[in-house]
Order: sequence, then C-alpha cells, then structure tokens
Amino acid sequence: MTVATFDQNGMGGVDGADIVAWLGDRFDADYEGRPDFNFDGQVDARDVVALLGVRFGSGSYASSGSYCP
Repeated sequence: MTVATFDQNGMGGVDGADIVAWLGDRFDADYEGRPDFNFDGQVDARDVVALLGVRFGSGSYASSGSYCP
C-alpha cells in the first residue's frame, strides 16, 4: 500500500523542510511512494506542483501527529 503525505517530515505542517525532503526522494534512485501524490508510480513535476500548492496555497501549519494520541 502506498501512502503519500505532503508533510514529509511530520513536523510543523508543510514547510521548506518538506520540499527539501521531496527533492531528496525525487532524485533518489529508488522509487518512494511517500512523495507520489497522484499515485502514478512516478515522482515528477506534477507531484511537486501539488506539494507547492499546499505549501503556498491553502497552507498547512500543523502536523497530523499533533492530532493523534
């Protein structure tokens, strides 16, 4: 099962650190499902556009861990 998350590091919502983590996964030789936001089996420009839309669009300032017991 593939699970993708915009909050790549699980801290502070979606921020610059998540973009850096996405870039690391993008240029890693092995496929990682975490940054494949459209679940097409590729980590590419469409995925980073989705990530940037969350980061600079509606925003995300809290991580899900803060809502989980």
